[in-house]
Amino acid sequence: MAEKLKQALRLWKAFGQAIGDFVARVVLTIFYFTIFLPFGVAARLSGNSFRAGGASNASFWQQRAARDNKISDAQKQF
Repeated sequence: MAEKLKQALRLWKAFGQAIGDFVARVVLTIFYFTIFLPFGVAARLSGNSFRAGGASNASFWQQRAARDNKISDAQKQF
């Protein structure tokens, strides 16, 4: 009897895994087509590339000015 229950549990877990994988794919597909795709299309149509320096730069590195580092600055981070 215990072996049949273990086998049934194994089958139930496999079934649950298959259903979970299917539902996850469906939910993520719906999420993509309702959130990411319209946002990307709107950004593309508005001309906003969301890049720091635009497409003309070879690198997105931003230079920062050097400043004095003091112990008091490190102690008051928050």
